[in-house]
Amino acid sequence: MKNIFYKYNCSGNTFVVVKYDSNIDYKVFSRKICSKNDGVGADGLLTVKDDINEVFYYNQDGSQALFCGNGLRATLHYLKDQKGLYKKMVPILFNNEVYYGKSLSEEPFCSEIRINKNQIKRNIRTKSGNKMDFINYNNYKLKIFPVKVGVFHIVIINDTNLLNNEFLNENDLIEIKRLLANLYDEEPNIDIIKLNVVTSSLEEVTFYERGVGYTSTCGSGSIAIASILELMNYAMEQYIKISDDLFVVIKENTINLIGKSRLVTVGKYLC
Repeated sequence: MKNIFYKYNCSGNTFVVVKYDSNIDYKVFSRKICSKNDGVGADGLLTVKDDINEVFYYNQDGSQALFCGNGLRATLHYLKDQKGLYKKMVPILFNNEVYYGKSLSEEPFCSEIRINKNQIKRNIRTKSGNKMDFINYNNYKLKIFPVKVGVFHIVIINDTNLLNNEFLNENDLIEIKRLLANLYDEEPNIDIIKLNVVTSSLEEVTFYERGVGYTSTCGSGSIAIASILELMNYAMEQYIKISDDLFVVIKENTINLIGKSRLVTVGKYLC
């Protein structure tokens, strides 16, 4: 049982989940097993102490992340498969923070992760102690919102159709990340959103994650976006569609991440 891995797809984010083993260097192992050429291909690796529901997360490049929203949903799916936890509120320990989740349906499997608003930090200042609302890049003034949902995100408002004009390609995003990393204490994940000013709704989202690159969705990024939309009074309906099977619901005290996941494959790994 120790050498079995499970691969889950959570709204486009893919994760390999294994039972925690203190003898394994997961920074090295994650690079191997998440490799599309030499492994099974995944955005990241989750190692789970399923006796106490504690999880650790490693990006595709071997770096450890302190939070992953869709990873928590993958963990919840794994715990359902391993322990039969279904339609119960389950506490999961992640970087010394307790998060709660529950399964909503079994086929297809759909789950909800609840993030307390006091676990979301928006008052993030630069290294010099300044509050920054804009950055200048290639003669463009980009409106930014720094948010911490376990991990650091910068939400960028695409109000000048930058993506449609193909202004922000991957090289641009790498350079913007480098500029922001110099301004703040850590390198951010980047979430670019386009808003419909007529309907006050979210029209388009692009995720660029630290240690991975472009991803179909991002759980913590979705929560960060919802937090900023609430701040801007754009989240009028409190029910925000991120993709066809990933939604964020804003409650009085929590922001809830809801989406489908599926078990892709099960196999054995060698160390």
